[in-house]
Amino acid sequence: MLDGLLNFLFPPRCIFCNKLITPQTRTDLCPGCFSQLPFSKDGIMKTKCRYIDGLISLFTYTGLVRESIVRFKFFDKPSYFRTYAKLLSERIVENVDKDKMDCIISVPLHKKRQLERGYNQSALVSCKIARILGIPDCSDLVKRVINTQKQSLLPGDERSRNVKNAFKVIYPEKVAGRNILLLDDIFTTGHTIDECARVLKEAGAKSVIGVVIACAFRNTLCRMNTSVY
Repeated sequence: MLDGLLNFLFPPRCIFCNKLITPQTRTDLCPGCFSQLPFSKDGIMKTKCRYIDGLISLFTYTGLVRESIVRFKFFDKPSYFRTYAKLLSERIVENVDKDKMDCIISVPLHKKRQLERGYNQSALVSCKIARILGIPDCSDLVKRVINTQKQSLLPGDERSRNVKNAFKVIYPEKVAGRNILLLDDIFTTGHTIDECARVLKEAGAKSVIGVVIACAFRNTLCRMNTSVY
């Protein structure tokens, strides 16, 4: 009912071109953009990361997708989370048995960065996915304890050092033995999401599958057998 009221008061717009769309549109995208978007054709992908057990990506980080995510993160467009969450939920269900996933956790922002931005874009998406899939959002179990530099401003060889020990699991007993979906917005070198996965694994997490809106560097990936999931 609330979603219906919001759609009536604030008619939805395509998050890629800003055209008005009907609330009944299944994809929450205009047909023109939908046909142009660089959807990932892979399932769960293996990465060079040490701690995540596979990666699910919705898009390749280019063109319309890149522009949309930049607006989402830096230009006060938090409402985009609904579309991203809906599409990512469909991608997750295509690739894992959601009933075997114990929770979803978003990669946290440092409290100072979140105050500056006004919201954590990844947390908005993970909370909505949790509602759609019926699994708990446990993002409060992980905290960012170091206000790191922006990864996008650093060369690749410095990104690992930048996020080292940046995260802390607050309640390790609530992580131990659990299969976790770990959500971030973009996968580039993978250092951020892998460092977050590291502290979850060290707290006893059984598995950590990364979930991202878009992947920037496809040469870091290869197909992965999904039968174990």
